[in-house]
Amino acid sequence: MKNKTVFFSVLCTLRPMPNLHYHRPSVSDLPILARMNKDLIEDEGSHNPMTVTQLEDRMRDWLESGDYDAILFEYNAAVVAYALFQQKPESIYLRQFFVDRDFRRRGIGQSAIYMLMNDIFPPGLRITLDVLSKNPAGWTFWRRVGFHNFAVTLEAETGRE
Repeated sequence: MKNKTVFFSVLCTLRPMPNLHYHRPSVSDLPILARMNKDLIEDEGSHNPMTVTQLEDRMRDWLESGDYDAILFEYNAAVVAYALFQQKPESIYLRQFFVDRDFRRRGIGQSAIYMLMNDIFPPGLRITLDVLSKNPAGWTFWRRVGFHNFAVTLEAETGRE
C-alpha cells in the first residue's frame, strides 16, 4: 500500500506542459520513431546491434500487428518524445519511452508521463517497464516520476572453455 501512496503523491505533482501535444503515429512517422529508438538504444547502453532501417521494420511490424501501440509527443510542432507500450488486461508494459536529447531537462518527460497516466492509459492498471542497469539517468527519471523497484533481472553469458 505504501508504494501506491508514494506513486499517487508523485503523480499528483506532475502537470501537463503547455504546447505539448500527443497523437498516435502514422506510417509516415516510422522513420522518426526508428531514429529515436536508435538514440534510446545508445543512451541506455543496450547491446542491441540493429540499424535504423531494421528498427523501422520492427516498429512497423509491432504497430501493424497490434502487439504494441505508440504515442508521439510534439512540443511546438516538433516531435520530441515517444512511448511504445503493450496493453494487457490488468497492466501496461511500457517497452520504450524516450525524450529527444535536445529537449531534455525541460519537464517534457514528466509531462508526457502525466499525459500517459491521465489521458491515454485506462485508470487502475499496473504499469511496468525495464531500465537497464547501465542507465543511471533512466533510473533517476523513473524514480522521480514515482516508479519503484519491483524485480531485478540478472544475466550471464555462456562460455566455451
